[in-house]
Amino acid sequence: MNRSEYAFPHSFDSPDTLPRETSRYGFKINELGFIYNSNISSEVIKAANVCTIPATKQWFNGVINIRGNLVPVFDLNLLFFNEKTENQLFLILGKDKKSVALRIKQFPQLIEEIEETQGDNILFKSLTIPALIQNYISHYYINESHAWLEVDTEAFFASITQQISLHS
Repeated sequence: MNRSEYAFPHSFDSPDTLPRETSRYGFKINELGFIYNSNISSEVIKAANVCTIPATKQWFNGVINIRGNLVPVFDLNLLFFNEKTENQLFLILGKDKKSVALRIKQFPQLIEEIEETQGDNILFKSLTIPALIQNYISHYYINESHAWLEVDTEAFFASITQQISLHS
């Protein structure tokens, strides 16, 4: 497979190299900021060959081969906002058979000095949070003037995986 891999600034293999407990990585899907804990295995790859699967919804792009594991590829921008993500960056979250790949427009950024808040904060009220994900939001954070959502990714992707087929 011809692809370029980009590692994050520190290794996720050794607990000694992890950033502070409050460090998170963030990425945007349209106007929504999503964050994930820095101890979650993650990587960004560029220009992966996506193998499409017939009779599936458009927001499920197919699968890619990551070190011998078939990883499902989701376009959350298409799922949430009906806008296709054209960029060829893929954020891989999780390891081995529990991985998912998300199409993203920009590299995730390290988010520091975040503050946990409630979903009724004015920053969140101005956002359109799709109903499909609302039940899976585990934490709301703010950083400067940005709103960030932390989602129970395992539960969320388990739920939408059941909706992939055009016949479901």
